[in-house]
Amino acid sequence: MNIENLVSIIIPTYNRPVLLKRAIQSILNQTYQNFEILVIDNCIENRVENIVIQINDKRIKYYFNSTRGPSSARNYGLSVAKGKYIAFLDDDDEYIPDKLEKQMNYLYPNTDIYWTYGAGKIISKNDIVIYRPKYKFCSTFLIGVYCQILMPSILFRSECFKKDDLFDDTMFFAEDWDLWYRISTKFKVKATSDLVYIVHCEHEEKRLTENEKIIEGFRRFKQKHYYKLNLFQKILYSVKNGILLNKLSKVIQK
Repeated sequence: MNIENLVSIIIPTYNRPVLLKRAIQSILNQTYQNFEILVIDNCIENRVENIVIQINDKRIKYYFNSTRGPSSARNYGLSVAKGKYIAFLDDDDEYIPDKLEKQMNYLYPNTDIYWTYGAGKIISKNDIVIYRPKYKFCSTFLIGVYCQILMPSILFRSECFKKDDLFDDTMFFAEDWDLWYRISTKFKVKATSDLVYIVHCEHEEKRLTENEKIIEGFRRFKQKHYYKLNLFQKILYSVKNGILLNKLSKVIQK
């Protein structure tokens, strides 16, 4: 294990052992093999430590973090991570086999770029969508307006995470958008069309995000950052997010 270019991959998990196995296996199948996997278990009743024991790879480390939610779990993972590079993976998603290799080529030993994100497949019950970043030339301007940079798409240099640059564990939606926005104001990013992840929406397991939480997440982001935006950004923000929130509100009222 070479610390100089070690990648720490943080996986929050909550009682989804079969999906967790698939997520871990997608990391073990990487063409880039210098990594550690930090499994942060949020579930009290049905812990998944036995999954880690069964796989039997010394690069996988298991931690228990009570039931404080995925943001708290990711922050815990950041506190114990040894790598100079950081990645995240939800337990129901997976990496494309050369994700780490592709993205490390942008960050190591490059001293100008501090984080990068790519494209992915979103698999639903009925179809497969190839998701490409809307922000090919990503900027603070665009992230401040609207953000669809998904969790498994990114690789960071660890310098991006300082004391004040962690996930807000009081937010249960848009906590990633909140953090990406804060990081984007300080560190240069490279957006690419590389296919690097798969998001699964076809399984029957409970999703972690509900409509009420989505609305509250947007409200919190606006409360924290809206005043920083210029007039044009505020107009775009209100249009893009207003349409989505209106749709969600109608769903909740039904």
